[in-house]
Amino acid sequence: MKDIPNSNEIEFLKYLLEEYKYRHDLIWRLLFRFSEAIILLGIIPYAYSEIATKVGRWIILLPLIAMILSIIGFAWMKFELELFGFIDSKYNEHQSHMFNLEVDENKPNTFRLAVLGYHSVLILLTVANVLFFICAFYRP
Repeated sequence: MKDIPNSNEIEFLKYLLEEYKYRHDLIWRLLFRFSEAIILLGIIPYAYSEIATKVGRWIILLPLIAMILSIIGFAWMKFELELFGFIDSKYNEHQSHMFNLEVDENKPNTFRLAVLGYHSVLILLTVANVLFFICAFYRP
């Protein structure tokens, strides 16, 4: 039979759970907000051709801003995922202790891989979009 946690452990576990939920939710919100901004900046030249014709070659600024934003977003996500990783490992450690579960330390963090993989694809798409505009507007 498991020992009953004392009040300090219970408070710590409550704090850990709240921090876990906050960090997890924050990562999802950041991911969706960055995605929305990046995609919006990337499609404006295609969706509003009258803007593209008025500003001419300067339209490349929108895909460039989207590319820069995707790179900044990737760095920010890495930072947030590192903070979340610490909380996640402590949470999993306590959860496995409470329920007497085996923990595989070598198992990759699939949440981290999915988030960074998704954001990497966003970066590649923004780079491709910038290259497309360079080829379309700046050829001799």
